[in-house]
Amino acid sequence: MSKANVSFSDEDKQEMSGEYFDLGAHKVQIMLVEFGATEDAEPRVWVDFTVTDPETQTKEGKARLWFHTAGARKYSFNIIKGIFVHNSAEDKKQAISEKVDKVKDTDELDKLCQLLIGKEAWYEVAEDPTRTYQNDKGETKASLNKNITGYEPAPRKVSAPAAAPTTAAPAADSDDEVMAGF
Repeated sequence: MSKANVSFSDEDKQEMSGEYFDLGAHKVQIMLVEFGATEDAEPRVWVDFTVTDPETQTKEGKARLWFHTAGARKYSFNIIKGIFVHNSAEDKKQAISEKVDKVKDTDELDKLCQLLIGKEAWYEVAEDPTRTYQNDKGETKASLNKNITGYEPAPRKVSAPAAAPTTAAPAADSDDEVMAGF
């Protein structure tokens, strides 16, 4: 396999600001939409959405949607359709939804998605409890999931672990007095 030579522009060489979105859901502006594919024997197609905070444009994030399985295609297509519908006037939402539904493949979707640049979306950053990595200090950190949606995501439900049954002896009267009003 031969490798391609890539040139670097002055813009490529500018240091990144280092300002990223914190954990949580953020209203964002779409800056760039790029479709691409992996270089595997069976390439997997994806689309990257680069987003920024709409007020100061100092934070930047990226979310990737995939199209390589039936489930991924359905999820990704409907996320994109939701972004289009969210950015439509109330009286045009149905027509926009139908227009997006006419898209036949990712080439057509790529062209249509260029219209999303400058539009609003929601960007969610959350820790992934199933994946970790080690930083350059050797610390184990939770990996992050970064998702984009057309509408503000519902707050994540956090369930507390069930309380373990207690086998402790009942507290003495003096303990009750100490803990009164705690």
